[in-house]
Amino acid sequence: MGHVGKLDLLKALGELLRLAIPSTFVWLITFYVYFHCTLNLFAEITRFGDRLFFKDWWNCTSFSRYWRTWNLPVHQFLVRHVYFPLLRAGASKMTANVTVFAVSAFFHELLISIPCHVVRLWAFLAMMGQIPLIYITDHLDKTLFKETQAGNYMFWLIFCIFGQPMAVLLYYADFSARS
Repeated sequence: MGHVGKLDLLKALGELLRLAIPSTFVWLITFYVYFHCTLNLFAEITRFGDRLFFKDWWNCTSFSRYWRTWNLPVHQFLVRHVYFPLLRAGASKMTANVTVFAVSAFFHELLISIPCHVVRLWAFLAMMGQIPLIYITDHLDKTLFKETQAGNYMFWLIFCIFGQPMAVLLYYADFSARS
């Protein structure tokens, strides 16, 4: 994968497609182990009553629905401790949304930067790039797709074909450039 660092776009696209299935598989397995097994195990041990850690994010027709349903503990925390306080302080909904994504983006970058021993801001930028995707997919969902499966296909295409593999390629390119 040395061509990734040299910006050979066609070969990088090939690598992106080659990584789509394995990276999505790893992401789904990690999701299952963490959200279904680990969180339910801790909930059982601590007798925590609320066992709703996610909703049916795999059926979402827009990115806004995905971000509201895939990780409910984090979503509820950010809504309660960042979004609503900003609205009460007089911030606009757009400002509150961008701030919530900036906080989330910071922690996503932190979760990747620490194990990789490098701060490149790819995770931060990817999270902030979700903001325009949310508005685009919401608009398409209401006008063109009308909450049909077409929006869900678009979500999976962007998420599986471009999102996850692109993150792997970007961090791999940085890692190989350091070696």
